[in-house]
Amino acid sequence: MSETTRPADHPLPDKAAICAEALAAIRDIDSDWTRSRALRALAPQLLPQHVSVAFALARAMGSPSQRARALLALAQAAPADQRQALWAEARKAIRTIESPAEASALLGLLAARLAGEAQAATAAEALALAPSVLDEYQRGWLLAELAPRLSPAARPDALAAARALQDLGARASALAALAQHLPDGLEDAVLDEAQSAVRGIADHALRARAWVDVLPALPQDLRPMAAVEALKAAGHGIAEDVLEWARIVRWVAGDLPAETAASALQQAHALTDPEARADALGALASAGEDTATGEALATAVQVADEWTRVALISRLAPVLSPQQMEIALTLARAVRDGWARASLLARLSSGQPARPRPGLLIEALDAARSLENPWARARALTVVAARLTD
Repeated sequence: MSETTRPADHPLPDKAAICAEALAAIRDIDSDWTRSRALRALAPQLLPQHVSVAFALARAMGSPSQRARALLALAQAAPADQRQALWAEARKAIRTIESPAEASALLGLLAARLAGEAQAATAAEALALAPSVLDEYQRGWLLAELAPRLSPAARPDALAAARALQDLGARASALAALAQHLPDGLEDAVLDEAQSAVRGIADHALRARAWVDVLPALPQDLRPMAAVEALKAAGHGIAEDVLEWARIVRWVAGDLPAETAASALQQAHALTDPEARADALGALASAGEDTATGEALATAVQVADEWTRVALISRLAPVLSPQQMEIALTLARAVRDGWARASLLARLSSGQPARPRPGLLIEALDAARSLENPWARARALTVVAARLTD
């Protein structure tokens, strides 16, 4: 279907109506887990007229964990004067959760939405549960998430908990996140501890992942070093797991120095696995290596799995030339899965801000409405709604 076959004055889909359709689909989802996920994805798009329906769907969930997650996401769409009551409702659900890991993670999410003393108190409540979180990776993640919310008085306890982690990757992530919120004299020392922990990881693949995990918490001047170290560590295992090497490239491409990016581009060109080559080339193209875009798109066509192919093309959308965009649109319209087709068409509709293509949203909406599965329909409608203004 060509966009030119539609009337030039064809109106854009109405966002309010699409959100209402998505909520109707969510109502038909049986599982609390999938219903909660769908509501959380839709939450940023909801308009005031949708809030009461969305909260009724959240409150009907039997799982306190999924109910709390949905309430926390939906509270952001509610009028400001209603949020305190909604946060209190979410907290009440959280306190009935038996798993310390789940309860502490949700308290951390709640703390992120609060301010002042309420935020510090909620973060301290989550921190108190940390010793009961048996999985060290989860505990390290929790400490990293809580770092910006803790009061100065609670940070020494969090720092001690981070230093006590035996898993070096978990320790590094927690220390790097906490360092940003410590006094200047201590910040540099804790950052050094975090980097030493990563360098102490013997397994190359785990060390590469650890550098990726700590990178966002590092000061700007240290980020290129961490990106280079991650790529170097991943390179040791490229023969065994080329897809992991490509993922590392994707995660660090924006922080690589020009010389390292050029070297990674040469390696990516030489890969024989189409998914890995398209992933790495696409990441480098998005980071400024313009010459990689055409090959990334051509290679993505060779990827057998449809959803993987859609994800690869979607990530290329902002850097496609007009000619490459037409190729991508042809590929999108050939996607058999309606959810995947709707997602890709919606992404391509705003891939080039200078050349908006509103007709593609209508095609994406048609694909979304054709889906019988309510979970898939709700998620596809959400993708379309996200591309529309209120």
